[in-house]
Amino acid sequence: MVNNPLTPRCPIRYREPLDPGPSALAINPAPYTLAIDPPIHELTSARGLGAVDGDTLRVASMGTTLTIRLLGMDAPELDDMDPDLARLARLARWLLHGLTYGEDLAWQIATPPFAPDPYDRTLAFVHRLPDGLDVGAELLRQGLARTTPQWPCNRALAYTRLETRARILRRGLYAPRHTVYPSPPPSE
Repeated sequence: MVNNPLTPRCPIRYREPLDPGPSALAINPAPYTLAIDPPIHELTSARGLGAVDGDTLRVASMGTTLTIRLLGMDAPELDDMDPDLARLARLARWLLHGLTYGEDLAWQIATPPFAPDPYDRTLAFVHRLPDGLDVGAELLRQGLARTTPQWPCNRALAYTRLETRARILRRGLYAPRHTVYPSPPPSE
């Protein structure tokens, strides 16, 4: 366990390797978990089928295919008119795809549960198994998403701290406009 030197002491425990610094967007996700209930073994299992965009993915779970919208955060839109935001949206989708495609996942709907959103997506938290990586937290840590009050969740404080850290380290959405990012592969 490592205490985050950028925020006051908090009940959130996490582990990650030494930070590469604010100069680059580190796309190599580290084992990173938030110590938030419930335990990961109490979640519903799934298999990742790929990312739709930076905050939505498709999974095979319980004999059906679901579209899951990650709760508590919002990534830039792929069709954004600002080319920098559109590029970050593609990068967020690329990272989400890399974190989840073909992986064993666990997902949990919010407590209390929300009805599906207007696009008929299930609103949930997603973890990669067996390392327990919180996928939404990783997008926030990389600066490729922002927290959103649209659907309040029990992880709001933890997610806000991750977003603040990304802002301080000038990652992703908070990097200078001239920052060069790794190029995601061409869209399918």
